This record gives sequence, structure tokens and C-alpha cells, in this order.
Amino acid sequence: MGADSFKVFMTVTLPLIKDSFLSGLVTAFVRSITAISAIILLVTPQFLLITVQINEFAEKGAYSIACAFATILILITYGSVLLMNLFIKYFGTSKKIKEV
Repeated sequence: MGADSFKVFMTVTLPLIKDSFLSGLVTAFVRSITAISAIILLVTPQFLLITVQINEFAEKGAYSIACAFATILILITYGSVLLMNLFIKYFGTSKKIKEV
């Protein structure tokens, strides 16, 4: 109808893929924050990562501290996913569909 590629992408394609893209972002975030094998490679003496600390305390037998760190990690992940879901509801196309 005379629209250029950018206009078609912004008005047709992007609204169709927005919810799927944001849902994929949430899934990738949760998988990456809890992946122990990739995080072990990032450990330096400067930074103590919570996933590695959970693993170390569990190996030492300090299960109460490991459980406390795991609870903190769960709360951080849940809070982040909650914020992402609010972001999706505000900017996603599902809100527009429900209103109609």
C-alpha cells in the first residue's frame, strides 16, 4: 500500500512478535540467573556470586546458609520476573486485546 519496510515492521511485525519476544526474554533471564555451569566460569576473587556460594556452603555442610542464599536467589528471580510481567502487561499487545 506504499509503506516502506520500516513502517511495515513497526506497525505490523513488531506488535505481532512483541509478547513472544518479551516472554522469551523472561525465560532466558530465569535460565541464566540459575545456571551454575556458566556462572562458575565468571567467579573471581573480587566478586562472590550467589550461585557459587550456595554450591560451596552445600559442599561444606552448611545447609542453613545455603538455603538462606537459595531463598534470596528465588526472591530476586521472582521479583525480576514480576517486574518483567508488569512491563509486558504495560507494553504488550495482550492489554490492547483485552480492552477491546
